[in-house]
Amino acid sequence: MASSSPLTAAPFTPLLPILNAFNHRHHNQHRLAHWWPVFRSLRRTIRNLIDDLSPPTSLSSRPGPRREAVPPRAIWLNKHFIPRAYVAFSQLAADNQHAPLGLLLLAILARIHTALSPLSVDTSSTKPQPKTNRSNDLTNQDKGVAIARQELPLTKATPSATSIEGTVSSEQQQQGSKIDREANTSSSSISKEKKKKKKGKGDALSSLFGSLA
Repeated sequence: MASSSPLTAAPFTPLLPILNAFNHRHHNQHRLAHWWPVFRSLRRTIRNLIDDLSPPTSLSSRPGPRREAVPPRAIWLNKHFIPRAYVAFSQLAADNQHAPLGLLLLAILARIHTALSPLSVDTSSTKPQPKTNRSNDLTNQDKGVAIARQELPLTKATPSATSIEGTVSSEQQQQGSKIDREANTSSSSISKEKKKKKKGKGDALSSLFGSLA
């Protein structure tokens, strides 16, 4: 996939002599440091990337594989290697003793990242756009007509409040009249029993006094 501003070897060519001089000066002292393998890999990758981006010379007449517009090495350098190298070189810059070395490597890494910026633009432009058809369908979907509650007709099976109150009042009246009848019946029976008892006592007394007379 060709980019709008294709990569060239021009931004990377001035960096290779600096990396070579750095390697020549600090190899013996820092070759066992934890950040040195990252620097060695960066130097080798830049050298190979310059070869990938350089046009073929007239001396190399034998046919070779067709050069791609964006070498896979550049994509790997931009996506995977630069973040890892940034962490290693930042730790070196935080060291008080070797901070200048870390700052120099961070500056070189920043120039490489700037030279590879067209890859980031192409990657962001090729991202799939979110589909909006579904959202439009949901917006235009017929959701029906809202009906107010007052407009709903009352069914015959649903009793009204007036009929319910009338039924309750009639039942209460019937229960009240029934209780009154039971109360009258019980009071009348009690009065009859009292009269019988009084009458029975009167007869016994009269018979007793009559026998004495």
